[in-house]
Amino acid sequence: MIKFANILFGTLVVLGFSQCKSSQATLTDNPPFYLGESTIEAWTAGDANEITGKNIYLGFSAESLKENFSFDSLYYNGQVVALEHYRKGNFPIYLARFLDQDTKVKDIVMHADPKKEFGNMPPTPVVKPPFDVAEGQALLTYTYNDKKGYYLIKELKEVVAIHYKQNPIIYK
Repeated sequence: MIKFANILFGTLVVLGFSQCKSSQATLTDNPPFYLGESTIEAWTAGDANEITGKNIYLGFSAESLKENFSFDSLYYNGQVVALEHYRKGNFPIYLARFLDQDTKVKDIVMHADPKKEFGNMPPTPVVKPPFDVAEGQALLTYTYNDKKGYYLIKELKEVVAIHYKQNPIIYK
């Protein structure tokens, strides 16, 4: 009887773990939408161009975006940001704004008096995407019919850089 219980328990555990893998999102080469041109635009902000970053614009065909569909976020160069949605004519455009990591680095004050260390900021963590993303590529996260999916954007066309007077808002 104990042997039967052990076999039954082992079978249930194996079946339980196999179901976890099948419910996870996957990287697809054939997404349920049509992605048009994807561009990347470098930007600077401030009087002395002290803040830099990149904007990634994703253009879609309005017909390909279905009702039970939403874009969640975009992974690029160790960062992830939420997508901003707007329209350009009849075309839906999604924008992801990334702040360059190098521009955030400031000197860290190390002192025996902890009050003099006030204001030190911790380093920005690098976000690991769920799938491998090569340099210059981006990973798009979307939800379709309540299922999460990922699409790898392999090519980003570079366009002319832009300058902002003030730092643009970045949605995380």
